[in-house]
Amino acid sequence: MNARFSNLLCSLPLIAWYLWGLSGEIPVFIFRLHELAAGTRVGDFSLLHLVAQATNIGFISLVVILLLVRETPRSSARGVAPYLATMVGTFLIASFLFLPRATLAPSTFIVATSLVIIGFALSIYTLTFLGRSFAILPSARTLVTDGPYRYVRHPLYLFEEIAIVGLVLQYAQPWALIVMVIHLDAQLARMHYEEQTLTQAFPDYAMYASRTARLIPGFY
Repeated sequence: MNARFSNLLCSLPLIAWYLWGLSGEIPVFIFRLHELAAGTRVGDFSLLHLVAQATNIGFISLVVILLLVRETPRSSARGVAPYLATMVGTFLIASFLFLPRATLAPSTFIVATSLVIIGFALSIYTLTFLGRSFAILPSARTLVTDGPYRYVRHPLYLFEEIAIVGLVLQYAQPWALIVMVIHLDAQLARMHYEEQTLTQAFPDYAMYASRTARLIPGFY
């Protein structure tokens, strides 16, 4: 079987998952946009919420496109542990759908929604540099060191977590916080496996890693 076709075939379940999410999100976004344009949803931070929804849709849409066009990996992490870390890191946040939403003060809503916007907007920015090297399972395609990758080794994970913090603030506690902690732990493990894979595939990766932070410059 052609390697590129096999790579695309493996992506289809994930593409279907994201398209299913978009199929519910986009009609709601269009309806709210129409309401805002008609002046029937004025106040209650409708515009801020709409921007957050737009960045979320933009991020997921770009992920789908990259899954369709990404390069065939040179190598991928093997074993059960990298797979489990990837599954938890990718899908656990969907459990928020089963949690009750919190009643937020206006100031908390502004902070939470702004974090979602910032996180997803920066994630979109990062994906434009990652491009066809985008991966779900820890893999080595092309070594990317430009843009935000000049400063941290895993900017996409960092910016996704910023958005997730914004989401956590909008749901019932402590359950949402527990989900985030488990998710973050899985993402840290995922970074570890990704770095192992990249180190084996690219001789220059060790030097790159030695001069850049994993997530937060000057701290971690």
